[in-house]
Amino acid sequence: MRDDVIRVLMVEDDVADARLVREFFRMADDASPIEHVRCLADAVAWLDTHGCDVILLDLSLPDSVGIETIKRMSRAAPHLPIVVLTGLDDPDFALLAVECGAQDYLVKGQGDGRVLHRVLRYAILRKQFEEYARLAGARVKSIIELAHDAIVALTPDQRIVLVNPAAERLFGWPASLLLGRPIDVLIPERFRQRHRDHVAAFARTEEGSLNLSRRGELYGLARDGREIPVEITISRTPSPEGLLFTAIIRDVTERKRAEAELRAAKDSAERALAELERTQARLVQAEKLSALGQLVAGVAHEVNTPIGNALTSASFLGDRTAALRARLTAPGGGFRRSELDAYLGEVEEAAGIVHDAMERAGRLVQVFKQTGNVQADGGRRVFALDRLLEEFAGANRGALDAHGVTLEINCPPGLGMDSHPGALSQVLSNLLANAFQHAFGAERGGRVSVTVSRDIDQIHICFADDGVGIAMDDLPKVFEPFFTTRRHAGSPGLGLNIVFNLVNGPLGGQVTIISTPGVGTSVLMELPRVAAG
Repeated sequence: MRDDVIRVLMVEDDVADARLVREFFRMADDASPIEHVRCLADAVAWLDTHGCDVILLDLSLPDSVGIETIKRMSRAAPHLPIVVLTGLDDPDFALLAVECGAQDYLVKGQGDGRVLHRVLRYAILRKQFEEYARLAGARVKSIIELAHDAIVALTPDQRIVLVNPAAERLFGWPASLLLGRPIDVLIPERFRQRHRDHVAAFARTEEGSLNLSRRGELYGLARDGREIPVEITISRTPSPEGLLFTAIIRDVTERKRAEAELRAAKDSAERALAELERTQARLVQAEKLSALGQLVAGVAHEVNTPIGNALTSASFLGDRTAALRARLTAPGGGFRRSELDAYLGEVEEAAGIVHDAMERAGRLVQVFKQTGNVQADGGRRVFALDRLLEEFAGANRGALDAHGVTLEINCPPGLGMDSHPGALSQVLSNLLANAFQHAFGAERGGRVSVTVSRDIDQIHICFADDGVGIAMDDLPKVFEPFFTTRRHAGSPGLGLNIVFNLVNGPLGGQVTIISTPGVGTSVLMELPRVAAG
């Protein structure tokens, strides 16, 4: 089955129209399986026991008509993309259909099998991106609601638009009474002008966040009139209404009391140690937040490039089509055959760019999913390491031959492990793919070896190649997410980061890299024979 084959559920009461759709796919040499039902009830029943990738939906069915059809289908299959295929050519209705849950809107008789297949493929991708965005939004909402620190979001005119439960507890106000009110209600009067000045200055800078606590002591104002010593960090994000400010507010009342006690008993080693531990905890948390920010920025950078290319090509194609249409509709309008050929060439080129960009975006999404699911390795079990390595070699025989690379495996026979074979196979596959892309040039083959030894309860695996090696300046950064020397070739720089996370995660071991430029690279893994978890 081809990689571009998709499973389609067609809901269409007109048998002739359904036959025409199948013919479109056949003429386009598209082997996608199409399941046809004639009413909405049959579609819902079919989905209860079967699966598909996309729903092709008519809006005039025996048991449902119009927008209600989309709404009912969306409720029955909320995670599947819906593409409307109808005889109604109405732009306003098409917009309403998309707003009600459809991914796209096609008019019967317009387009051919290739167009239809492309629309369905893009609908699947858009639905996937929507799901990723929805899940990310749910995770952010959960983090905000469960955070111990108070979080308050403000509009550009300093009015409150978000209050988390920790902020309600800290200030004694229910969120319903704070939303829409100025932030002044939470700030003692003597600090209000200072707060406005700091935020205004922050809005004019290029800084990503502002720690107001570094500019002097701050106090919040509780509903009962109490002043609460706080630390405030403000970040900003663009919004349609302008900059949106998010304040993370920490109640430091207890810390202030502890600091007073420490000053009174500065010679007490126990109190000094407690302060050191608190400082260490804050540094660890700050490092985690910094790592998260780098990860999000890397994902955005990688995905932005193919999406930007697709948008640019689509915009160019729209402009050229509008210009051509204007010439056709103008009195006495027309064009020469050469102009039509040129336009068709531009259409093919733009479509190719969009297709390649979306394919790259799809591949990146799969890599990101792999990065975020390093624990999902198929489970833990007892297995023979030499057998796993033989299976690994067999599975990659075609790729090895294609790259002109030989693989040597040296493993004691019958060496058993009680661990995660899926994770270990993924580690080896990523290392081999990394060697193909980085160690050996397009015109150069080479040799890869996997050598295994045992030391009491530890398994030592050395994955080595005789490729070009790694530059000394790059070696300390190879396990960082999104670090790559071949970004121009489409590498997102996540392969060795995934290896690091798998080895240090489910496999419970350690990994290091030794490399000499021009000689080769060795990846050394030390794994427990019996995994801890």
